[in-house]
Amino acid sequence: MQKLLVVFLIILISCGEKPKTTASFVNAAGDSSILSIDAVRRNYERSYTQATTFSGLDEGKPGEEIRIAGKYYCVLNSVLTIPEKLIPDNKQEFKTHEFATDILIISNRDTILGKTITVKDFKRNIPSNLAEYGVLSEPVFVGYNEKDDQFDFHFGISIPLTNTAVSRIAGIKRDGELVIRE
Repeated sequence: MQKLLVVFLIILISCGEKPKTTASFVNAAGDSSILSIDAVRRNYERSYTQATTFSGLDEGKPGEEIRIAGKYYCVLNSVLTIPEKLIPDNKQEFKTHEFATDILIISNRDTILGKTITVKDFKRNIPSNLAEYGVLSEPVFVGYNEKDDQFDFHFGISIPLTNTAVSRIAGIKRDGELVIRE
């Protein structure tokens, strides 16, 4: 679902034209389809009730096996209103919700850290429009960063149904400290 939205955003950014009310998508099988903005909106809204899980495996310090388990989900207790002026070819505002990610880091079968990450963790490191209206996308575990002794995750932050987005690396230290970088 989020991947579909990312493809939509890339199409809008790369075209250099005024966005249209339809967009072409290519799915993982290589099939292309055309969806209306309304269909993109409906698909995005379905993600409110469909949490996704992820996992990863990497080597940590010498002799250490790192396992990552996580859940990406919609925080239904908040409402975020995207103004109509930010949404291409739209005549109405869009009400959405914030998303969060719970990450569990396991070292050699011992849980060493549990952390919840939201867009608020990135507010000092992103443009003001994204700090106000942005939502978190599902993360990707990049791997263990031996130099900084941290676990790196790639996050996208975007304003839903727009072409406004940034990506950041969030490094989680063993003590839970979060280090954000571009």
